[in-house]
Amino acid sequence: MDALGLISAAAIGIVCLASLGYSLGVWLGIPFLKRFSDRAETRKRNAKKRHSIRFDDERVDVVNLHIVNAQPIHIQWSAMERLTVFKRDLFTVDLICLVIELKDGRCFELDEDMDGWNPFIDAIPAHLPGCKKFHEWFLEVAVPAFATNSTEIFRRAAMVE
Repeated sequence: MDALGLISAAAIGIVCLASLGYSLGVWLGIPFLKRFSDRAETRKRNAKKRHSIRFDDERVDVVNLHIVNAQPIHIQWSAMERLTVFKRDLFTVDLICLVIELKDGRCFELDEDMDGWNPFIDAIPAHLPGCKKFHEWFLEVAVPAFATNSTEIFRRAAMVE
């Protein structure tokens, strides 16, 4: 085979590989890009706060900001049996969440995208003695990225012992 034939064969091979790579990329890439786009859209939508967390010495109130005249959910501090923080993988970012388990078995999940999250997290140890403070649990939950890292920060039964 002469040099021109070799170059032509190489060029045809490169074009075939590029075409195959493009087809495979489109085939694999579209679901990936759609998932990425969906999650980015969800995060953007959630940037507008959907829920608000308010509290006083007796209870925590959570209200849906997107419903006119929404009735808040009332959670008594004294009814809180267990608090667990964890991280939810949202593909490009993580979302720190808090599960509140009540004595009656009900659970509520709050997250860092809610209005009032930071003051609420800072206030929890003052209302639930024995609860870990933010600086005591944050790195345990935050690192490594994209892992759930579930961490119990309060259990009322532990207070009795």
